Amino acid sequence: MRSRDSDWNYQSYSPPHLNGCRPLLRWAGSKKRQFPLFSLHFPRSFRSYVEPFAGSAAFLFQLGIKGSKLNDLNTDVTDFYRYASLRGKEFFDRFAAIPRERSTYYDARNAIKFLPRSFERSVLFFYLNRNCFNGIYRVNKSGHFNVPYSDRRVSPYPSLEQFLQATELIQSADIQNTDFETFCDNYVESGDFVFLDPPYYNDEGRVFNEYQVRPFDMADFSRLQNVLDRIDRKGAHFLLSFPETEITKSLSQVWETHRLLVRRTVAGNPVMRRNTCELLISNYAR
Repeated sequence: MRSRDSDWNYQSYSPPHLNGCRPLLRWAGSKKRQFPLFSLHFPRSFRSYVEPFAGSAAFLFQLGIKGSKLNDLNTDVTDFYRYASLRGKEFFDRFAAIPRERSTYYDARNAIKFLPRSFERSVLFFYLNRNCFNGIYRVNKSGHFNVPYSDRRVSPYPSLEQFLQATELIQSADIQNTDFETFCDNYVESGDFVFLDPPYYNDEGRVFNEYQVRPFDMADFSRLQNVLDRIDRKGAHFLLSFPETEITKSLSQVWETHRLLVRRTVAGNPVMRRNTCELLISNYAR
């Protein structure tokens, strides 16, 4: 498909009316604030909404679409969605009862290292997520969560009503915990809309190289290129969000491409939070 570039700045747009709700997880790199602009590039109609790299699934919650297909390689993320949707009020009550203070946070961060995949672990994961620095999920070489407590810049907890509204949406979703290539090959169908927001990788290495013990690397990016071809052959729509780097040039030569200016808010130092260029690559014209 012929490439077409256009420059947009999300700050020029006002949020449209949304039928959904706020995402439950805080997530570094989330596109939540860019939804008004990104939504302009969504296909006008589709069968099911699909995310191979779900994370906070911010767009799904804002769209309010039921019957979605979500995947994430992070078991804490997918287990949280499953337990929270199955035992909503009990989950919220357990979470809200944990004191929101520094000492309790570090006790929880230490305790989660020894917990197997379980309801209790998911409650602690959600507590840590809502109180850690900048919504970052990072693990050390042993696979243990090691993000510090945030004394500032943490958002209020959702109310019980907001929590249950969000988990009701997840109840209808098909949630998987596997490699993105396996997920796309097995779950993407004709007519689906696949939004891909993978971990960022550039020539110098991955931006968040501790999201999993093994980082997203050049071999994964090569697999991603092949996955896009297979999604297209299935008759599904895809929209890939990725920073503009040397390695994305090959994609922009093949597929429809739009250039966006987005603000990075991950850096701890506000001076380092700046507008950067993001490519939206799709197999359809909008």
